[in-house]
This record gives sequence, C-alpha cells and structure tokens, in this order.
Amino acid sequence: MVAGGVPADAILEEHRATNTGENVIFSLPVVDAALGRANVRSVICLGKVCTARRYPMTLQRHWPEVEKCWP
Repeated sequence: MVAGGVPADAILEEHRATNTGENVIFSLPVVDAALGRANVRSVICLGKVCTARRYPMTLQRHWPEVEKCWP
C-alpha cells in the first residue's frame, strides 16, 4: 500500500488474527483507538482473492453501521 502512495502513518495494522473473523474483531479496537469507530463512515476491504466476499460479510456482522467498499 505504501508503494501505491498510501502514507505509512495512515495504515492501521492488526497482527493477532488467524482468520477473517478474528481480523475484523481484533481490528475494531485498533480503529476505535486510532480514529474512533463513530468517526468512520466507510471502509475499503482489501485481502486475498479467496476472502473477497467474506470480508464485507464479516464486517457487516460486526460493524453494520459502516459502508463497505471493495475494489
């Protein structure tokens, strides 16, 4: 992402997850601490091709109020 022009300090990372569900669950406190979940209106889902449908569905389950976008 940095090579594509995203500033490194704008990237939030979560390193504990072993699956898509955990990634969403463990990422929510990271987002909340850095930005405040209430301040986020939309997210972009990035991941492996095999998770392209799973991420937005998992986000919908755990964070229904935010708009989900995927390339």
